[in-house]
Amino acid sequence: MLQNYLNECQSLLVQYEQEYSQDISYFISCFGKDISHESVTGSSQEKFSNEISTDDPRVHKINSSEETPGKDEESTIDSSIKKKHPDWAKSLYRKIATITHPDKIKKDERKKKLEQHFQEASRALEESNYNKLISLALSLDLKSSLGNKELLPLYKDQINSTKEEISKIEKSSAWIWGEGFGMVNVRSTMLKSVLNNYKLSPDFDAISEAIKSREKLQES
Repeated sequence: MLQNYLNECQSLLVQYEQEYSQDISYFISCFGKDISHESVTGSSQEKFSNEISTDDPRVHKINSSEETPGKDEESTIDSSIKKKHPDWAKSLYRKIATITHPDKIKKDERKKKLEQHFQEASRALEESNYNKLISLALSLDLKSSLGNKELLPLYKDQINSTKEEISKIEKSSAWIWGEGFGMVNVRSTMLKSVLNNYKLSPDFDAISEAIKSREKLQES
């Protein structure tokens, strides 16, 4: 359940990041300075998110295939498991690779996401990051051959890691901005900070009115 929520957050964050970039660029243009969407950098975004309290109320199936990989796929997969790893980790990696290898997903509409899973799985195995490997398997509804006794401490670590990832997303500027739709004070505080960063200093009331007008247009 926690992993599913993280996946939803990651998907929603992509939308929020696009919205955030477009909105900030729009407001900077409105208050006197044209910039491209890419001009809103991560460093300046962090400045905005740090000014919003984390206690703000707003802040608060694919089945595995048993097909045998082709020769090219097998050589790629085998190259990732030459290092000494537990048998269960090698087996789990093979299951992930079987359904995420680029040669297997040419026509899959989720091609980009699955390719990312394949790369992450390869890196996780190479770095002996077994918690990450299990996390990827869980997101793909795959099971490992480990028993509950061995899995329990790994699951606990994975839960903590997943919570940290969720927390990082929920503290990001794009997330706060996206979730703050209709919360003019939250958005106004963020926007005033970014405008100051571009040497623009309209008063708070003017910023609030601009946000209200923008949101009204977005709702229609």
